Amino acid sequence: MKRFSFWLACVGWVVLFISHVLSLLKFDVTAHFSYIWIFVLLLFVVWWPTVMELKSRRKFQQHKGSSTSLGNYYHNLFDQTPRWLRVVAIGGFFYAFINFFLAGYMLQGSPEIKDGLFVLTDHGKIIRNISVQEFHYFKSYANRMQTGHFLVFYGMAVAILYPYRMRSR
Repeated sequence: MKRFSFWLACVGWVVLFISHVLSLLKFDVTAHFSYIWIFVLLLFVVWWPTVMELKSRRKFQQHKGSSTSLGNYYHNLFDQTPRWLRVVAIGGFFYAFINFFLAGYMLQGSPEIKDGLFVLTDHGKIIRNISVQEFHYFKSYANRMQTGHFLVFYGMAVAILYPYRMRSR
């Protein structure tokens, strides 16, 4: 199960990374590949074994509730993970935080289609009408914000499940 979850996390990470990069290029991925959101559901399939893996790690469990440093916590979390993968996973966490605020600032509202018109809304209230091009432009920002967060979860799952080969022998 760990092996399957690891590879599923890798696939999710790569597909969402591609989707994220395309959204950075102002391409509305959801207009051409609406099934991208299946990876949100697959995240639960990936994270169940990830959580179970963390629960089975004795060093991680011993750290829980203790007053040791944050550095020891991360060392225990990524105990057998290569340094490059740790850097990518933790760097992705910080990137997602910055990306969220940048994309949120640029988004200005939620693009929707109401009564056949393309509009930008804020909590259900129409802000203004927008063109089809603007609709896809704002959808790309929404996708950018969402995929940025999912990259963190898939990346952390890959980093935590990575050493399955060493322990399963």
